[in-house]
Parts: sequence; C-alpha cells; structure tokens
Amino acid sequence: MKHLFIFAISALLSTATFAARNGVKDDIENCRWRTGEPMTQKVCDQFRAEAERDRQVAEQQRQSLEQQNQARAEREAQKQAEKERAEQDAKVRRAEMAQEEERNRRYREELAREEEREEAAMKRKCGKDYGQLRTGMTLDRYKECNGAPAYVTDTVGADGRIETWRSTFYWIRVKNGRIVSYTRRTN
Repeated sequence: MKHLFIFAISALLSTATFAARNGVKDDIENCRWRTGEPMTQKVCDQFRAEAERDRQVAEQQRQSLEQQNQARAEREAQKQAEKERAEQDAKVRRAEMAQEEERNRRYREELAREEEREEAAMKRKCGKDYGQLRTGMTLDRYKECNGAPAYVTDTVGADGRIETWRSTFYWIRVKNGRIVSYTRRTN
C-alpha cells in the first residue's frame, strides 16, 4: 500500500509537471488542481518549490540578460566616446597643423621680404657690380657685392704672388688684391 501511494504521488507529480510545462495551470497558491480539486500539502509544497525554482532561474536569466545588455551598452558607449575623442583629437591636430602651416607661411614670406630688402640694398650699394665678376675688380668689392669666395691656395711665380679663390661657379685668380682672371668651374 505504501508503495502504491508513492507510485501515485510520483505519477501525479510527473503529470502535474507535464501539465505545467505544456500550458496547463494549476492554482498553486491555493493548493488546487486546475479542475478545482484540492492537492495534498506535500504535492502543493513540491509544486511551490518547483515554481519558486523556476522563478529564481527566470530571475537569474533576466538579471544575466540585463547585465549582458548593460555591458554591451557600456562597450558601445565607450566605443562611441573613444570615437568622439579620436575625432576631437583629429580636429585639434588639424587645427594645430593649420596654425603651424600659417606660421610657417608667414615666416617664409617674412624671410622672402627680408631677402628682397637685402638684395635691394645690395643692388643700391653695388650698382653695376652686383652679381658681376670682372677682371680688374678688387677682391673686396667682389666679396661685398657677390658674397665671400673660399680661399684655395696661392702660387708664387715670376709675376709675383697669385691667390686662387673658389666661388660658386668660378675659379678666381687675384694679384695684389685685384682680380686678374677667372674660369668657369667644372667640378
């Protein structure tokens, strides 16, 4: 008899579990079957415990899903913030580069104006000797109007001492401070 009772309760539980999982709802709060018949207290407690476990599992799944959604939203927000920060940094860098380019442009213009002023002053000072190399011109005048050539060597011959200077494009020979000849440089 005892075994029969346990079997009946097991059958009822499995039937109730099957029914609960397949849409048949029992009134667990009032310990009544769907048909309205009362349940035994043990069966009712088992159903309540199972319902509580189901609620806990559902709550855990809901919390897990909320945490995943929140983590995803935080990652998205972080990516968006990084993207905005990168865009802002790029904008700042572009602005700084534009300012630097503007400063460089102004500096180059100022240098060009300064060179033009120096060249105009040099032209006024040197007149027809500006940028020219002539035989008979003094070396000091050449240096003053064309820039300083580099001293290379001097040679002593029957005529006296002849110095050789190198300018950008010419070999210049000087005797007693005056240019006596010049040749185009090939090297």
